[in-house]
Amino acid sequence: MAQEIVTAGLGPMLQKLWSIESQLVVAMPLMVEKATHLGLRKNLAMHFEETRQQKTSIEAMCKQMGIDAKAGEPDQGLQQILLEGAQKMQTASGNDINAVIADGAQKIEIYEMEVYPPVAQAVKEAGYPGVAQRLLLSYEEERQSLVKLKFLEKNILEQANQLGDLKEASEKIAYQ
Repeated sequence: MAQEIVTAGLGPMLQKLWSIESQLVVAMPLMVEKATHLGLRKNLAMHFEETRQQKTSIEAMCKQMGIDAKAGEPDQGLQQILLEGAQKMQTASGNDINAVIADGAQKIEIYEMEVYPPVAQAVKEAGYPGVAQRLLLSYEEERQSLVKLKFLEKNILEQANQLGDLKEASEKIAYQ
């Protein structure tokens, strides 16, 4: 009985994580498809596989605790971030699309990084240290992805500036 009370409190937390990862499994292929920067595209594709694995892991955790992962509501916070990103992607073109995708992906990683630690702590306190460790591993994957995305965004912006400088120089030469 006491264990049921503990896992009942964990249900909404784990369902939220499952919802987040599930929404990303749907949204990420479009981000990969739209990205034209090779490094960004590869990073997103690799992280997509991590995301699929995280979703599967959360399903297994929920099953272990007798929680229905799919019973929760879609996470509204992530839905808002995805909607905002989709709107920006529709209006972006050229190299701007890469900057928009990198920025949106960073917002997603930050959002996920805010969710994982409290869930891991609650799970640990409920007597599931192995599950807590797996959640912290997912947190670390999100953190590493954020670091890579920041680097890629900087690279994308530098390339865009260089292209802008080249375009400006070629226009000056054309007018001479």
